[in-house]
Amino acid sequence: LEGFIDFNSQYRQVLKDWDMMVDGINPVARTNVAPAVGAPEESSLFAFSYVRPSETDRLTFVVAGGGELPDGELSERRIIRVGETSAEAMAEKADCVVKLMNSRMVALGAATEQLTAVDVYTVHSLKPLLEEVLIPGLPAVSKLGVNWYYTRPPIIDIEFEMDMRGVLREEVLDLT
Repeated sequence: LEGFIDFNSQYRQVLKDWDMMVDGINPVARTNVAPAVGAPEESSLFAFSYVRPSETDRLTFVVAGGGELPDGELSERRIIRVGETSAEAMAEKADCVVKLMNSRMVALGAATEQLTAVDVYTVHSLKPLLEEVLIPGLPAVSKLGVNWYYTRPPIIDIEFEMDMRGVLREEVLDLT
């Protein structure tokens, strides 16, 4: 956990230096993950979201990434079934994360019907989790599907992470 806490402190300092904090709170929704294969040699930015004024009344939102820490406290003792990766343990971890994502989404005033993308970050099999946890917990997944990234969360003992969003438009830029 110390490595992630150090990384996060540096990240927060950049936000402070750029005067992006809002009342001392980080307003940026992000997901930190490490590709399991072909990882970059240093931290890099893969994607970002931003907001701008719109003529529509439709709510748009981005739910920050989170793993199986039920209350967000960065403590190994709070990780659901730490060190376990059995099918039952992974289902419990995924259930915790789906509940976390739902609570964050509701806090933003949004609902599952407004989702346009659900991202899952894990090196573990996703099929049983789709049927047992994701679709029952986020019914929109049955229509949307999920984007599965074969990655590891930045906290060593976290095995399952998600983020999700409801946006009007997504663009992919070719920066090569």
